[in-house]
Amino acid sequence: MNNKPQLRFQGFNEEWEQRRFGSMIEEKRERTIKENEDVLLSCAINGMFLNTELFSHFRGSSNIGYLKVEKNDLILSAQNLHLGNCNVNLRFKSGIISPAYKTYHIIGSDPNFIQAWIKQDKTKNFFLMATTEGASACRKNVMWEELYKQTFSVPSINEQTAIGNLFQHLDKIIQHQNNIIYLLKQIKQFYLKKIFPNQYETTPVLRFQGFEDKWEEQELKNITTIHARIGWQNLRTSEFLDNGEYLLITGTDFNNGHINYNTCHYVLKDRYDQDKNIQVKNGNILLTKDGTLGKVAIVDNLNRPATLNAGVFNIEIINNLADNLYLFQYLSAPFLMNYVKDRATGGTIKHLNQNIIVDFPVNIPSLSEQTKIGNLFQHLDKIIQHQNKIQSLFKQIKNFYLQKMFPQQ
Repeated sequence: MNNKPQLRFQGFNEEWEQRRFGSMIEEKRERTIKENEDVLLSCAINGMFLNTELFSHFRGSSNIGYLKVEKNDLILSAQNLHLGNCNVNLRFKSGIISPAYKTYHIIGSDPNFIQAWIKQDKTKNFFLMATTEGASACRKNVMWEELYKQTFSVPSINEQTAIGNLFQHLDKIIQHQNNIIYLLKQIKQFYLKKIFPNQYETTPVLRFQGFEDKWEEQELKNITTIHARIGWQNLRTSEFLDNGEYLLITGTDFNNGHINYNTCHYVLKDRYDQDKNIQVKNGNILLTKDGTLGKVAIVDNLNRPATLNAGVFNIEIINNLADNLYLFQYLSAPFLMNYVKDRATGGTIKHLNQNIIVDFPVNIPSLSEQTKIGNLFQHLDKIIQHQNKIQSLFKQIKNFYLQKMFPQQ
Protein backbone atom coordinates (compact mmCIF):
# COMPACT_ATOMS: atom_id res chain seq x y z
CA MET A 1 0.00 0.00 0.00
CA ASN A 2 1.35 3.44 -0.96
CA ASN A 3 1.41 5.35 2.30
CA LYS A 4 2.35 8.71 0.80
CA PRO A 5 0.06 11.55 -0.35
CA GLN A 6 0.05 12.85 -3.93
CA LEU A 7 0.98 16.39 -2.88
CA ARG A 8 3.59 17.24 -0.25
CA PHE A 9 5.56 20.22 0.96
CA GLN A 10 9.15 20.32 -0.26
CA GLY A 11 11.58 18.38 1.92
CA PHE A 12 9.18 15.65 3.06
CA ASN A 13 9.63 12.25 1.39
CA GLU A 14 9.28 9.51 4.03
CA GLU A 15 6.34 7.13 4.32
CA TRP A 16 3.56 8.07 6.70
CA GLU A 17 3.26 5.94 9.84
CA GLN A 18 0.23 3.81 10.70
CA ARG A 19 -1.02 4.80 14.17
CA ARG A 20 -3.88 3.52 16.29
CA PHE A 21 -6.49 6.21 16.75
CA GLY A 22 -6.63 5.53 20.49
CA SER A 23 -2.89 6.11 20.89
CA MET A 24 -3.28 9.72 19.75
CA ILE A 25 -5.99 10.82 22.15
CA GLU A 26 -6.71 10.76 25.87
CA GLU A 27 -10.33 11.11 27.06
CA LYS A 28 -11.22 13.98 29.39
CA ARG A 29 -13.95 13.59 31.98
CA GLU A 30 -13.90 16.85 33.94
CA ARG A 31 -17.47 18.05 34.45
CA THR A 32 -19.12 21.21 35.74
CA ILE A 33 -20.39 21.25 39.32
CA LYS A 34 -22.41 24.47 39.12
CA GLU A 35 -24.51 26.30 36.55
CA ASN A 36 -22.86 28.32 33.78
CA GLU A 37 -19.25 27.71 34.75
CA ASP A 38 -18.17 28.74 31.24
CA VAL A 39 -19.60 29.63 27.85
CA LEU A 40 -21.87 26.96 26.39
CA LEU A 41 -20.53 25.50 23.14
CA SER A 42 -22.03 23.36 20.39
CA CYS A 43 -20.17 20.94 18.14
CA ALA A 44 -21.69 20.79 14.65
CA ILE A 45 -20.75 19.35 11.28
CA ASN A 46 -19.68 22.82 10.13
CA GLY A 47 -17.49 23.55 13.16
CA MET A 48 -17.52 24.76 16.75
CA PHE A 49 -20.04 27.42 17.74
CA LEU A 50 -21.41 29.23 20.72
CA ASN A 51 -24.75 27.66 21.59
CA THR A 52 -26.35 31.08 21.05
CA GLU A 53 -25.06 31.17 17.46
CA LEU A 54 -27.08 28.08 16.57
CA PHE A 55 -30.06 28.20 18.92
CA SER A 56 -32.26 30.97 20.27
CA HIS A 57 -32.23 29.46 23.77
CA PHE A 58 -30.61 26.74 25.86
CA ARG A 59 -32.64 23.61 25.23
CA GLY A 60 -31.87 21.87 28.53
CA SER A 61 -32.93 22.62 32.09
CA SER A 62 -29.41 22.61 33.57
CA ASN A 63 -25.79 22.51 32.43
CA ILE A 64 -24.44 20.98 35.64
CA GLY A 65 -22.49 17.86 34.66
CA TYR A 66 -21.48 19.26 31.27
CA LEU A 67 -18.00 18.49 29.95
CA LYS A 68 -15.28 21.11 30.22
CA VAL A 69 -13.54 21.92 26.94
CA GLU A 70 -10.23 23.67 26.30
CA LYS A 71 -8.62 24.95 23.15
CA ASN A 72 -7.21 22.16 20.91
CA ASP A 73 -9.44 19.49 22.50
CA LEU A 74 -10.99 16.92 20.15
CA ILE A 75 -14.78 16.57 20.42
CA LEU A 76 -16.62 13.52 19.03
CA SER A 77 -20.35 12.89 18.79
CA ALA A 78 -21.57 9.60 20.25
CA GLN A 79 -24.32 9.01 17.67
CA ASN A 80 -23.75 10.82 14.37
CA LEU A 81 -19.97 10.78 14.21
CA HIS A 82 -20.03 9.14 10.77
CA LEU A 83 -21.91 12.18 9.42
CA GLY A 84 -19.01 14.46 10.34
CA ASN A 85 -20.09 15.77 13.74
CA CYS A 86 -16.59 16.05 15.15
CA ASN A 87 -14.18 18.95 15.61
CA VAL A 88 -10.98 20.06 17.20
CA ASN A 89 -11.82 23.15 19.24
CA LEU A 90 -9.52 25.64 17.52
CA ARG A 91 -11.83 28.61 18.13
CA PHE A 92 -12.51 28.98 21.87
CA LYS A 93 -10.07 29.26 24.76
CA SER A 94 -12.45 27.23 26.94
CA GLY A 95 -16.11 26.30 27.30
CA ILE A 96 -18.58 23.58 28.30
CA ILE A 97 -20.43 21.11 26.10
CA SER A 98 -23.19 18.53 26.42
CA PRO A 99 -22.18 15.16 27.91
CA ALA A 100 -23.70 13.60 24.79
CA TYR A 101 -20.21 14.19 23.33
CA LYS A 102 -16.81 12.80 24.27
CA THR A 103 -13.84 15.13 24.69
CA TYR A 104 -10.15 14.32 24.35
CA HIS A 105 -6.65 15.73 24.69
CA ILE A 106 -4.68 15.24 21.47
CA ILE A 107 -1.38 13.48 22.17
CA GLY A 108 1.74 14.04 20.07
CA SER A 109 -0.04 15.46 17.03
CA ASP A 110 -0.74 18.89 15.61
CA PRO A 111 -4.37 19.94 16.38
CA ASN A 112 -4.74 21.72 13.02
CA PHE A 113 -3.60 18.57 11.22
CA ILE A 114 -6.10 16.42 13.15
CA GLN A 115 -8.88 18.91 12.34
CA ALA A 116 -8.03 18.68 8.63
CA TRP A 117 -7.91 14.87 8.79
CA ILE A 118 -11.31 14.48 10.46
CA LYS A 119 -12.92 16.80 7.88
CA GLN A 120 -12.04 14.60 4.91
CA ASP A 121 -14.97 12.74 3.37
CA LYS A 122 -13.10 9.44 3.67
CA THR A 123 -12.72 9.92 7.45
CA LYS A 124 -16.50 9.59 7.71
CA ASN A 125 -16.06 5.99 6.56
CA PHE A 126 -13.28 5.54 9.14
CA PHE A 127 -15.80 6.44 11.84
CA LEU A 128 -18.62 4.47 10.16
CA MET A 129 -16.59 1.26 10.45
CA ALA A 130 -16.75 1.57 14.24
CA THR A 131 -20.50 2.16 14.54
CA THR A 132 -23.55 0.01 15.04
CA GLU A 133 -27.21 0.68 14.18
CA GLY A 134 -28.94 3.15 16.50
CA ALA A 135 -32.49 4.42 16.78
CA SER A 136 -32.58 5.10 13.03
CA ALA A 137 -30.46 4.54 9.93
CA CYS A 138 -28.66 7.88 10.39
CA ARG A 139 -28.31 7.65 14.18
CA LYS A 140 -25.57 5.08 14.57
CA ASN A 141 -23.88 4.41 17.90
CA VAL A 142 -20.10 4.45 18.20
CA MET A 143 -18.33 1.31 19.45
CA TRP A 144 -15.56 3.21 21.18
CA GLU A 145 -13.09 0.37 21.77
CA GLU A 146 -13.36 -0.62 18.11
CA LEU A 147 -12.76 2.99 17.08
CA TYR A 148 -9.66 3.28 19.26
CA LYS A 149 -8.17 0.14 17.61
CA GLN A 150 -8.49 1.47 14.08
CA THR A 151 -5.40 2.86 12.39
CA PHE A 152 -4.71 5.75 10.05
CA SER A 153 -1.65 7.32 8.45
CA VAL A 154 0.29 10.09 10.17
CA PRO A 155 3.41 11.95 8.98
CA SER A 156 6.18 13.47 11.10
CA ILE A 157 5.18 16.26 13.48
CA ASN A 158 6.92 18.81 11.24
CA GLU A 159 4.90 17.75 8.21
CA GLN A 160 1.74 17.67 10.32
CA THR A 161 2.41 21.27 11.33
CA ALA A 162 2.96 22.36 7.73
CA ILE A 163 -0.27 20.67 6.59
CA GLY A 164 -2.21 21.94 9.60
CA ASN A 165 -1.05 25.52 9.01
CA LEU A 166 -2.15 25.37 5.38
CA PHE A 167 -5.68 24.27 6.27
CA GLN A 168 -5.86 26.72 9.16
CA HIS A 169 -5.00 29.50 6.70
CA LEU A 170 -7.67 28.32 4.23
CA ASP A 171 -10.25 28.10 7.04
CA LYS A 172 -9.45 31.67 8.08
CA ILE A 173 -9.97 32.89 4.50
CA ILE A 174 -13.28 31.02 4.25
CA GLN A 175 -14.41 32.41 7.62
CA HIS A 176 -13.37 35.92 6.56
CA GLN A 177 -15.50 35.57 3.44
CA ASN A 178 -18.36 34.32 5.57
CA ASN A 179 -18.07 37.42 7.77
CA ILE A 180 -18.11 39.68 4.69
CA ILE A 181 -21.22 37.95 3.33
CA TYR A 182 -22.96 38.21 6.70
CA LEU A 183 -22.15 41.92 6.92
CA LEU A 184 -23.39 42.58 3.39
CA LYS A 185 -26.65 40.76 4.13
CA GLN A 186 -27.07 42.84 7.29
CA ILE A 187 -26.54 46.00 5.24
CA LYS A 188 -29.18 44.85 2.77
CA GLN A 189 -31.63 44.10 5.59
CA PHE A 190 -31.02 47.57 7.02
CA TYR A 191 -31.86 49.20 3.71
CA LEU A 192 -34.91 46.98 3.23
CA LYS A 193 -36.27 48.29 6.53
CA LYS A 194 -35.42 51.93 5.89
CA ILE A 195 -35.98 52.43 2.17
CA PHE A 196 -39.55 51.08 2.09
CA PRO A 197 -42.31 52.82 4.11
CA ASN A 198 -43.51 51.20 7.31
CA GLN A 199 -47.09 49.99 7.49
CA TYR A 200 -49.66 52.82 7.32
CA GLU A 201 -46.96 55.33 6.28
CA THR A 202 -46.60 56.99 2.87
CA THR A 203 -42.89 57.87 2.85
CA PRO A 204 -39.79 55.87 3.86
CA VAL A 205 -37.11 56.79 6.39
CA LEU A 206 -34.37 56.92 3.72
CA ARG A 207 -34.73 58.29 0.19
CA PHE A 208 -32.53 59.17 -2.72
CA GLN A 209 -31.92 62.89 -3.10
CA GLY A 210 -34.54 64.71 -5.15
CA PHE A 211 -37.54 62.50 -4.33
CA GLU A 212 -40.18 63.93 -2.02
CA ASP A 213 -43.57 62.75 -3.37
CA LYS A 214 -45.78 60.49 -1.26
CA TRP A 215 -45.87 56.83 -2.20
CA GLU A 216 -49.08 55.18 -3.43
CA GLU A 217 -50.53 51.85 -2.40
CA GLN A 218 -51.55 49.55 -5.25
CA GLU A 219 -52.96 46.05 -5.09
CA LEU A 220 -50.73 43.58 -6.92
CA LYS A 221 -53.49 42.76 -9.43
CA ASN A 222 -53.55 46.40 -10.62
CA ILE A 223 -49.92 46.43 -11.74
CA THR A 224 -49.29 42.79 -12.75
CA THR A 225 -50.79 39.72 -14.32
CA ILE A 226 -50.40 36.53 -12.27
CA HIS A 227 -50.57 33.02 -13.69
CA ALA A 228 -49.83 29.46 -12.58
CA ARG A 229 -50.16 26.03 -14.14
CA ILE A 230 -53.72 24.87 -13.61
CA GLY A 231 -54.46 21.51 -12.05
CA TRP A 232 -55.35 19.46 -15.10
CA GLN A 233 -52.13 20.51 -16.80
CA ASN A 234 -49.80 19.47 -13.98
CA LEU A 235 -46.78 17.51 -15.11
CA ARG A 236 -45.86 14.03 -13.95
CA THR A 237 -42.26 13.48 -12.87
CA SER A 238 -41.97 10.96 -15.70
CA GLU A 239 -42.27 13.93 -18.07
CA PHE A 240 -39.21 15.64 -16.57
CA LEU A 241 -36.34 15.29 -19.07
CA ASP A 242 -32.61 15.57 -18.35
CA ASN A 243 -31.96 17.54 -21.53
CA GLY A 244 -33.85 19.22 -24.31
CA GLU A 245 -34.80 22.59 -25.74
CA TYR A 246 -37.63 23.65 -23.40
CA LEU A 247 -36.70 24.38 -19.78
CA LEU A 248 -38.96 23.45 -16.87
CA ILE A 249 -38.55 25.73 -13.85
CA THR A 250 -39.67 24.65 -10.37
CA GLY A 251 -39.30 26.21 -6.93
CA THR A 252 -36.31 23.97 -6.22
CA ASP A 253 -34.41 25.79 -8.98
CA PHE A 254 -34.55 29.11 -7.09
CA ASN A 255 -31.14 30.15 -5.77
CA ASN A 256 -30.74 33.40 -3.84
CA GLY A 257 -33.37 35.22 -5.86
CA HIS A 258 -32.33 33.88 -9.26
CA ILE A 259 -32.88 30.73 -11.31
CA ASN A 260 -30.17 28.09 -11.33
CA TYR A 261 -30.62 26.86 -14.88
CA ASN A 262 -28.16 24.00 -14.27
CA THR A 263 -30.66 22.27 -11.96
CA CYS A 264 -33.67 22.69 -14.27
CA HIS A 265 -35.27 19.78 -16.08
CA TYR A 266 -36.77 19.95 -19.57
CA VAL A 267 -40.11 19.14 -21.20
CA LEU A 268 -41.30 18.33 -24.69
CA LYS A 269 -42.60 21.07 -26.98
CA ASP A 270 -46.28 20.11 -26.59
CA ARG A 271 -46.06 20.66 -22.84
CA TYR A 272 -44.30 23.99 -23.35
CA ASP A 273 -46.99 25.10 -25.81
CA GLN A 274 -49.85 24.03 -23.53
CA ASP A 275 -50.19 27.37 -21.71
CA LYS A 276 -48.62 30.58 -23.01
CA ASN A 277 -49.38 32.37 -19.71
CA ILE A 278 -46.72 30.39 -17.87
CA GLN A 279 -44.08 30.66 -20.56
CA VAL A 280 -41.31 32.51 -18.76
CA LYS A 281 -39.44 35.56 -20.08
CA ASN A 282 -36.56 37.67 -18.82
CA GLY A 283 -37.86 40.20 -16.32
CA ASN A 284 -40.68 38.01 -15.04
CA ILE A 285 -40.94 37.48 -11.28
CA LEU A 286 -41.57 33.97 -9.95
CA LEU A 287 -43.14 33.20 -6.58
CA THR A 288 -43.54 29.79 -4.95
CA LYS A 289 -47.09 29.04 -3.84
CA ASP A 290 -46.87 25.54 -2.32
CA GLY A 291 -44.71 23.94 0.37
CA THR A 292 -42.00 26.54 0.97
CA LEU A 293 -44.12 29.64 0.45
CA GLY A 294 -42.86 33.00 -0.66
CA LYS A 295 -39.56 32.13 -2.34
CA VAL A 296 -39.08 34.82 -4.96
CA ALA A 297 -36.84 34.86 -8.03
CA ILE A 298 -36.40 37.23 -10.93
CA VAL A 299 -35.78 35.73 -14.35
CA ASP A 300 -32.57 36.94 -15.96
CA ASN A 301 -30.04 35.60 -18.45
CA LEU A 302 -32.64 33.23 -19.87
CA ASN A 303 -31.56 32.18 -23.35
CA ARG A 304 -34.05 29.46 -24.29
CA PRO A 305 -37.81 28.79 -24.04
CA ALA A 306 -38.96 28.02 -20.49
CA THR A 307 -42.17 27.11 -18.70
CA LEU A 308 -43.28 26.50 -15.11
CA ASN A 309 -44.35 23.44 -13.22
CA ALA A 310 -47.09 23.49 -10.58
CA GLY A 311 -46.27 25.37 -7.40
CA VAL A 312 -44.96 28.60 -8.94
CA PHE A 313 -46.70 31.85 -9.90
CA ASN A 314 -45.56 33.71 -13.01
CA ILE A 315 -45.83 37.47 -12.36
CA GLU A 316 -45.52 39.95 -15.21
CA ILE A 317 -45.77 43.74 -14.86
CA ILE A 318 -48.51 45.44 -16.91
CA ASN A 319 -47.57 48.30 -19.27
CA ASN A 320 -44.49 49.38 -17.29
CA LEU A 321 -46.62 50.33 -14.28
CA ALA A 322 -43.76 49.25 -12.01
CA ASP A 323 -40.05 48.53 -12.22
CA ASN A 324 -39.43 44.78 -12.19
CA LEU A 325 -36.27 45.01 -10.03
CA TYR A 326 -38.16 47.15 -7.52
CA LEU A 327 -41.14 44.79 -7.38
CA PHE A 328 -38.85 41.78 -7.06
CA GLN A 329 -37.17 43.32 -4.01
CA TYR A 330 -40.52 44.42 -2.52
CA LEU A 331 -41.90 40.87 -2.83
CA SER A 332 -38.65 39.49 -1.36
CA ALA A 333 -38.96 41.73 1.70
CA PRO A 334 -41.00 40.52 4.72
CA PHE A 335 -44.13 42.43 3.68
CA LEU A 336 -45.55 39.62 1.54
CA MET A 337 -44.97 36.82 4.04
CA ASN A 338 -46.39 38.94 6.86
CA TYR A 339 -49.47 39.43 4.69
CA VAL A 340 -50.00 35.77 3.74
CA LYS A 341 -48.97 33.95 6.95
CA ASP A 342 -52.52 34.01 8.32
CA ARG A 343 -54.15 33.70 4.90
CA ALA A 344 -52.39 30.63 3.47
CA THR A 345 -54.51 27.47 3.36
CA GLY A 346 -53.68 23.87 4.22
CA GLY A 347 -52.37 21.98 7.23
CA THR A 348 -48.74 20.86 7.37
CA ILE A 349 -48.19 21.87 3.73
CA LYS A 350 -49.35 25.43 3.18
CA HIS A 351 -50.77 26.74 -0.10
CA LEU A 352 -50.87 30.28 -1.40
CA ASN A 353 -53.99 30.76 -3.49
CA GLN A 354 -54.03 33.30 -6.29
CA ASN A 355 -57.09 35.07 -4.84
CA ILE A 356 -54.94 35.88 -1.79
CA ILE A 357 -51.95 37.47 -3.43
CA VAL A 358 -53.86 39.48 -6.04
CA ASP A 359 -55.01 41.79 -3.24
CA PHE A 360 -51.55 42.13 -1.70
CA PRO A 361 -50.87 45.87 -1.19
CA VAL A 362 -47.66 47.19 -2.76
CA ASN A 363 -46.25 50.59 -1.81
CA ILE A 364 -44.83 52.25 -4.91
CA PRO A 365 -43.17 55.62 -5.53
CA SER A 366 -42.64 57.18 -8.95
CA LEU A 367 -41.18 54.93 -11.63
CA SER A 368 -37.86 56.81 -11.55
CA GLU A 369 -37.54 56.32 -7.77
CA GLN A 370 -38.47 52.66 -8.15
CA THR A 371 -35.66 52.28 -10.66
CA LYS A 372 -33.16 53.84 -8.27
CA ILE A 373 -34.23 51.51 -5.45
CA GLY A 374 -34.25 48.44 -7.69
CA ASN A 375 -30.76 49.21 -8.98
CA LEU A 376 -29.42 49.74 -5.44
CA PHE A 377 -30.59 46.32 -4.29
CA GLN A 378 -29.48 44.68 -7.52
CA HIS A 379 -26.00 46.11 -6.90
CA LEU A 380 -25.95 44.78 -3.34
CA ASP A 381 -27.13 41.37 -4.56
CA LYS A 382 -24.35 41.24 -7.15
CA ILE A 383 -21.74 42.05 -4.49
CA ILE A 384 -23.13 39.31 -2.22
CA GLN A 385 -23.22 36.87 -5.14
CA HIS A 386 -19.60 37.72 -6.01
CA GLN A 387 -18.46 37.15 -2.43
CA ASN A 388 -20.34 33.83 -2.38
CA LYS A 389 -18.43 32.76 -5.48
CA ILE A 390 -15.11 33.66 -3.85
CA GLN A 391 -16.02 31.68 -0.74
CA SER A 392 -17.12 28.73 -2.89
CA LEU A 393 -13.80 28.84 -4.76
CA PHE A 394 -11.78 28.64 -1.55
CA LYS A 395 -13.96 25.76 -0.34
CA GLN A 396 -13.18 23.92 -3.58
CA ILE A 397 -9.47 24.63 -3.12
CA LYS A 398 -9.63 23.27 0.43
CA ASN A 399 -11.47 20.15 -0.74
CA PHE A 400 -8.85 19.60 -3.47
CA TYR A 401 -6.00 19.74 -0.95
CA LEU A 402 -7.90 17.47 1.46
CA GLN A 403 -8.01 14.85 -1.29
CA LYS A 404 -4.38 15.26 -2.38
CA MET A 405 -2.45 15.90 0.86
CA PHE A 406 -3.51 12.71 2.66
CA PRO A 407 -2.71 9.15 1.47
CA GLN A 408 -5.47 7.38 -0.43
CA GLN A 409 -6.41 4.51 1.87
